[in-house]
Amino acid sequence: MLRNNRERLPDHFVTWNRSDPSVRVDVYRNTVLSSLIEVLLATFPVTAAIVGTDFFRAMAGEFVAVSPPTGPVMAEYGRRFPHFIRDFEPASGLPYLGDMADFEMARLTVMNACDANGMEARVFHELLADPDRLLEISIEFIPASRLIRSKFALLSLWQAHQHDSVQNISLAGIDLAQGENALIARSEWTVTALPLSEAGAALCHRLMEGDTLGAAIDKVSPDNAALDETLLVLIQSGVVAGFTHQQ
Repeated sequence: MLRNNRERLPDHFVTWNRSDPSVRVDVYRNTVLSSLIEVLLATFPVTAAIVGTDFFRAMAGEFVAVSPPTGPVMAEYGRRFPHFIRDFEPASGLPYLGDMADFEMARLTVMNACDANGMEARVFHELLADPDRLLEISIEFIPASRLIRSKFALLSLWQAHQHDSVQNISLAGIDLAQGENALIARSEWTVTALPLSEAGAALCHRLMEGDTLGAAIDKVSPDNAALDETLLVLIQSGVVAGFTHQQ
Protein backbone atom coordinates (compact mmCIF):
# COMPACT_ATOMS: atom_id res chain seq x y z
CA MET A 1 0.00 0.00 0.00
CA LEU A 2 2.75 2.48 0.92
CA ARG A 3 4.92 1.64 -2.07
CA ASN A 4 3.60 3.51 -5.10
CA ASN A 5 3.51 0.65 -7.59
CA ARG A 6 0.54 2.00 -9.55
CA GLU A 7 -1.34 -1.28 -9.41
CA ARG A 8 -4.90 -1.15 -10.71
CA LEU A 9 -7.48 -0.71 -7.96
CA PRO A 10 -10.42 -3.14 -7.78
CA ASP A 11 -13.43 -2.11 -9.86
CA HIS A 12 -15.61 -1.63 -6.76
CA PHE A 13 -13.36 1.25 -5.61
CA VAL A 14 -15.39 4.29 -6.66
CA THR A 15 -15.69 7.91 -5.56
CA TRP A 16 -18.86 9.88 -5.04
CA ASN A 17 -18.22 11.96 -8.16
CA ARG A 18 -16.80 9.10 -10.25
CA SER A 19 -13.34 10.67 -10.38
CA ASP A 20 -10.25 8.45 -10.50
CA PRO A 21 -9.98 6.85 -7.01
CA SER A 22 -6.26 6.19 -7.48
CA VAL A 23 -5.66 9.94 -7.11
CA ARG A 24 -7.23 9.88 -3.65
CA VAL A 25 -5.33 6.75 -2.72
CA ASP A 26 -2.11 8.49 -3.74
CA VAL A 27 -2.93 11.45 -1.50
CA TYR A 28 -3.61 9.11 1.42
CA ARG A 29 -0.45 7.11 0.72
CA ASN A 30 1.73 10.20 0.57
CA THR A 31 0.22 11.60 3.78
CA VAL A 32 0.87 8.37 5.68
CA LEU A 33 4.37 8.06 4.24
CA SER A 34 5.25 11.63 5.18
CA SER A 35 3.86 11.21 8.71
CA LEU A 36 5.85 8.04 9.34
CA ILE A 37 9.04 9.64 8.06
CA GLU A 38 8.49 12.48 10.54
CA VAL A 39 8.10 9.90 13.33
CA LEU A 40 11.46 8.39 12.38
CA LEU A 41 13.08 11.82 12.24
CA ALA A 42 11.90 12.50 15.78
CA THR A 43 13.10 9.11 17.00
CA PHE A 44 16.54 9.19 15.34
CA PRO A 45 17.68 12.86 15.34
CA VAL A 46 21.42 12.16 15.59
CA THR A 47 21.24 9.45 12.94
CA ALA A 48 19.55 12.03 10.70
CA ALA A 49 22.12 14.70 11.56
CA ILE A 50 24.97 12.39 10.56
CA VAL A 51 23.66 11.73 7.05
CA GLY A 52 21.68 14.93 6.50
CA THR A 53 17.93 15.40 6.41
CA ASP A 54 17.48 14.73 2.68
CA PHE A 55 19.39 11.44 2.77
CA PHE A 56 17.60 10.39 5.94
CA ARG A 57 14.17 11.13 4.47
CA ALA A 58 14.98 9.05 1.40
CA MET A 59 16.29 6.17 3.53
CA ALA A 60 13.33 6.39 5.91
CA GLY A 61 10.94 6.39 2.95
CA GLU A 62 12.42 3.13 1.72
CA PHE A 63 12.03 1.65 5.19
CA VAL A 64 8.43 2.79 5.61
CA ALA A 65 7.50 1.30 2.23
CA VAL A 66 8.64 -2.19 3.26
CA SER A 67 8.04 -2.01 7.02
CA PRO A 68 4.79 -0.21 7.89
CA PRO A 69 3.66 -0.01 11.52
CA THR A 70 2.27 -3.19 13.04
CA GLY A 71 0.74 -1.52 16.10
CA PRO A 72 -0.87 1.76 17.17
CA VAL A 73 1.98 3.03 19.40
CA MET A 74 4.19 5.27 17.29
CA ALA A 75 6.86 5.40 20.02
CA GLU A 76 7.53 1.75 19.19
CA TYR A 77 7.77 2.28 15.45
CA GLY A 78 11.30 2.04 14.13
CA ARG A 79 12.58 -0.90 16.17
CA ARG A 80 13.62 -2.62 12.92
CA PHE A 81 15.09 0.56 11.45
CA PRO A 82 18.66 -0.03 12.76
CA HIS A 83 18.73 -3.45 11.08
CA PHE A 84 17.39 -1.90 7.87
CA ILE A 85 20.14 0.74 7.96
CA ARG A 86 22.85 -1.92 8.22
CA ASP A 87 21.55 -3.51 5.00
CA PHE A 88 20.91 -0.19 3.23
CA GLU A 89 23.63 -0.12 0.56
CA PRO A 90 23.79 3.70 0.12
CA ALA A 91 24.71 3.97 3.83
CA SER A 92 27.36 1.24 3.71
CA GLY A 93 30.13 3.83 3.96
CA LEU A 94 28.95 4.65 7.50
CA PRO A 95 29.19 1.29 9.29
CA TYR A 96 28.43 2.89 12.66
CA LEU A 97 25.08 4.35 11.52
CA GLY A 98 23.03 1.28 12.44
CA ASP A 99 24.59 1.22 15.90
CA MET A 100 23.72 4.88 16.39
CA ALA A 101 20.12 4.11 15.48
CA ASP A 102 20.20 1.27 18.02
CA PHE A 103 21.46 3.71 20.65
CA GLU A 104 18.71 6.23 19.93
CA MET A 105 16.01 3.56 19.90
CA ALA A 106 17.28 2.28 23.25
CA ARG A 107 17.06 5.78 24.72
CA LEU A 108 13.45 6.13 23.56
CA THR A 109 12.56 2.68 24.89
CA VAL A 110 14.04 3.55 28.28
CA MET A 111 12.19 6.87 28.34
CA ASN A 112 8.85 5.15 27.68
CA ALA A 113 9.39 2.10 29.92
CA CYS A 114 7.13 1.58 32.90
CA ASP A 115 8.21 3.01 36.24
CA ALA A 116 10.03 0.88 38.79
CA ASN A 117 12.09 1.92 41.78
CA GLY A 118 15.74 0.95 41.98
CA MET A 119 17.18 -0.38 45.21
CA GLU A 120 18.87 1.98 47.62
CA ALA A 121 22.66 2.14 47.72
CA ARG A 122 22.74 0.95 51.33
CA VAL A 123 21.48 -2.48 50.21
CA PHE A 124 24.53 -2.82 47.99
CA HIS A 125 26.82 -1.80 50.80
CA GLU A 126 25.31 -4.50 53.01
CA LEU A 127 25.94 -7.09 50.29
CA LEU A 128 29.50 -5.89 49.75
CA ALA A 129 30.15 -6.68 53.39
CA ASP A 130 29.31 -10.33 52.64
CA PRO A 131 31.32 -11.30 49.50
CA ASP A 132 30.24 -14.96 49.51
CA ARG A 133 26.55 -14.02 49.47
CA LEU A 134 27.23 -11.31 46.88
CA LEU A 135 28.57 -13.90 44.42
CA GLU A 136 25.39 -15.98 44.75
CA ILE A 137 22.89 -13.28 43.79
CA SER A 138 21.23 -12.74 40.44
CA ILE A 139 20.04 -9.24 39.66
CA GLU A 140 16.63 -8.08 38.49
CA PHE A 141 16.90 -4.95 36.35
CA ILE A 142 14.26 -2.23 36.13
CA PRO A 143 12.39 -2.02 32.77
CA ALA A 144 13.93 1.42 32.10
CA SER A 145 17.41 0.07 31.41
CA ARG A 146 19.26 -1.05 28.31
CA LEU A 147 22.85 -2.06 27.59
CA ILE A 148 24.41 -0.86 24.34
CA ARG A 149 27.70 -2.33 23.11
CA SER A 150 29.45 -1.11 19.98
CA LYS A 151 32.84 -1.30 18.32
CA PHE A 152 32.36 2.38 17.45
CA ALA A 153 32.52 5.53 19.58
CA LEU A 154 28.74 5.85 19.81
CA LEU A 155 28.50 7.62 23.14
CA SER A 156 31.04 10.28 22.20
CA LEU A 157 29.41 10.76 18.79
CA TRP A 158 25.97 11.14 20.35
CA GLN A 159 27.25 13.60 22.99
CA ALA A 160 28.96 15.69 20.31
CA HIS A 161 25.55 16.27 18.70
CA GLN A 162 23.95 17.51 21.94
CA HIS A 163 24.02 21.30 22.01
CA ASP A 164 23.40 21.37 25.76
CA SER A 165 25.98 18.69 26.60
CA VAL A 166 28.37 19.52 29.43
CA GLN A 167 30.91 17.19 27.83
CA ASN A 168 31.70 19.70 25.07
CA ILE A 169 32.99 16.97 22.75
CA SER A 170 34.24 17.98 19.31
CA LEU A 171 33.39 15.78 16.34
CA ALA A 172 36.88 16.31 14.99
CA GLY A 173 38.38 14.81 18.13
CA ILE A 174 36.43 11.55 18.06
CA ASP A 175 38.15 8.31 17.07
CA LEU A 176 35.17 6.43 15.63
CA ALA A 177 37.08 3.15 15.69
CA GLN A 178 37.37 3.33 19.49
CA GLY A 179 34.56 1.10 20.69
CA GLU A 180 32.28 2.34 23.46
CA ASN A 181 29.62 0.75 25.65
CA ALA A 182 26.93 2.32 27.79
CA LEU A 183 24.26 1.39 30.29
CA ILE A 184 21.21 3.51 29.49
CA ALA A 185 18.90 4.18 32.41
CA ARG A 186 16.14 6.55 33.49
CA SER A 187 15.90 8.31 36.80
CA GLU A 188 12.49 9.98 37.07
CA TRP A 189 12.32 11.65 33.61
CA THR A 190 16.05 11.97 32.94
CA VAL A 191 17.69 9.40 30.67
CA THR A 192 21.41 8.93 31.18
CA ALA A 193 24.04 6.80 29.46
CA LEU A 194 26.81 5.61 31.76
CA PRO A 195 29.99 4.43 30.01
CA LEU A 196 31.34 0.94 30.61
CA SER A 197 34.61 -0.71 29.64
CA GLU A 198 34.49 -3.77 27.40
CA ALA A 199 34.91 -6.11 30.38
CA GLY A 200 32.37 -4.12 32.38
CA ALA A 201 29.84 -4.29 29.55
CA ALA A 202 30.41 -8.03 29.13
CA LEU A 203 29.86 -8.53 32.86
CA CYS A 204 26.70 -6.40 32.81
CA HIS A 205 25.42 -8.37 29.82
CA ARG A 206 25.81 -11.66 31.67
CA LEU A 207 23.98 -10.23 34.68
CA MET A 208 21.14 -9.04 32.43
CA GLU A 209 20.95 -12.56 31.01
CA GLY A 210 20.27 -13.88 34.51
CA ASP A 211 23.67 -15.15 35.62
CA THR A 212 24.64 -14.82 39.24
CA LEU A 213 27.48 -12.42 39.88
CA GLY A 214 29.79 -15.36 40.56
CA ALA A 215 28.84 -17.11 37.30
CA ALA A 216 29.22 -13.87 35.35
CA ILE A 217 32.69 -13.34 36.78
CA ASP A 218 33.67 -16.90 35.85
CA LYS A 219 32.55 -16.36 32.23
CA VAL A 220 33.99 -12.87 31.74
CA SER A 221 37.05 -13.01 34.02
CA PRO A 222 37.14 -9.24 34.63
CA ASP A 223 39.97 -7.65 36.53
CA ASN A 224 39.26 -5.94 39.83
CA ALA A 225 38.96 -2.53 38.14
CA ALA A 226 36.24 -3.75 35.74
CA LEU A 227 34.37 -5.48 38.56
CA ASP A 228 34.48 -2.36 40.73
CA GLU A 229 33.43 -0.23 37.75
CA THR A 230 30.41 -2.41 37.01
CA LEU A 231 29.20 -2.49 40.60
CA LEU A 232 29.62 1.29 40.85
CA VAL A 233 27.60 1.87 37.66
CA LEU A 234 24.85 -0.44 38.89
CA ILE A 235 24.68 1.47 42.17
CA GLN A 236 24.81 4.95 40.60
CA SER A 237 22.32 4.25 37.81
CA GLY A 238 19.59 2.82 40.03
CA VAL A 239 18.85 0.05 37.53
CA VAL A 240 18.69 -2.77 40.06
CA ALA A 241 15.11 -3.55 41.05
CA GLY A 242 15.94 -6.49 43.30
CA PHE A 243 18.06 -9.56 44.00
CA THR A 244 17.49 -13.28 43.98
CA HIS A 245 19.75 -15.40 46.15
CA GLN A 246 20.81 -18.56 44.31
CA GLN A 247 22.19 -21.36 46.46
